[in-house]
Amino acid sequence: MLRGHVASLLEVGTGFHPELTGRENVYLNGTLLGMGARDVARVFDEICDFAGIGSYIDTPIKRYSSGMQLRLAFAVAAHLAADTMVIDEVLAVGDAEFQAKCTRAMSDAAGRGRTTLFVSHNMAAVEHLCTQAILLEHGHVVAMGTASDIVRLYLERVSVGFASGLEYVAPPKRAHRSPVVITRAEVAGGNGGPPVQGEELVLTVDIEARQVVAGLQLSVAMNTMDGTLVATLCSADVRAEWNVAPGAHRLTARLCAQALLPRALSLSLRLMRHWGAEVFDNVPGALAVTMQERDVLGTGVPLLPDRGVMWMQANYRIESVGQG
Repeated sequence: MLRGHVASLLEVGTGFHPELTGRENVYLNGTLLGMGARDVARVFDEICDFAGIGSYIDTPIKRYSSGMQLRLAFAVAAHLAADTMVIDEVLAVGDAEFQAKCTRAMSDAAGRGRTTLFVSHNMAAVEHLCTQAILLEHGHVVAMGTASDIVRLYLERVSVGFASGLEYVAPPKRAHRSPVVITRAEVAGGNGGPPVQGEELVLTVDIEARQVVAGLQLSVAMNTMDGTLVATLCSADVRAEWNVAPGAHRLTARLCAQALLPRALSLSLRLMRHWGAEVFDNVPGALAVTMQERDVLGTGVPLLPDRGVMWMQANYRIESVGQG
């Protein structure tokens, strides 16, 4: 059962008449929500300022770009007197600055007691904005709970599609006369689930030693899928070298991956000693990992791949230096 007025933003342009101007559509939407002309006029300037479309407010909506329509539609939904706001994936149309503005507006509205039903695949926004969440699959409710729990469950379920890349198994009867070889490898998130932004990666490498090997080192090369080298790590960097006896052994590496952005990466593995002067086994592209998006900064605005290969945390300050 619903009480009060409901505003929706389900598709760019929904609720707008293309032949009417932006101004006329603002008043039309207010009327549909049961508001009088005076009530709309009282918040009209705030709507225009939020939308940021300037003099185009008196231009017919049909001449707006999809981004301009979205800006005005959200501004209307955010400022008119609706008790419940229903928002679908349309925010993906806006630029990063406008998405951040919308996120703040929804958070402020929730603080004032307004209910927001937010439908999205943007896990950072869901986790930041929502207290409770529902996971839907093919129109059916899979789970209900806190936003953080449901986000984690969603990431675990979507990770199944690329789980094959998270494990490497050496081909049977692999022809290799090396003293030590890789038999299996696996990569996972820090808590055993899918690899997630802001958490560490856990790499497990099973090896088979056929004779005593002294000073064994593990090297891990991380590349983007287009071949750009992100980083090369070596156990010897932290003086981790092993003397192994014949038999099976397991190497575990916990990689500090907080700076990785949500993109697909490949991991190449190498067993060696003397910093690669002697290589025992080399498996290019052994593992494929896709970092899942999370609200790393707690702002609701995700760190996306367009930032580069990785993101770096920094501390900022400002101080007065006086006048010359």
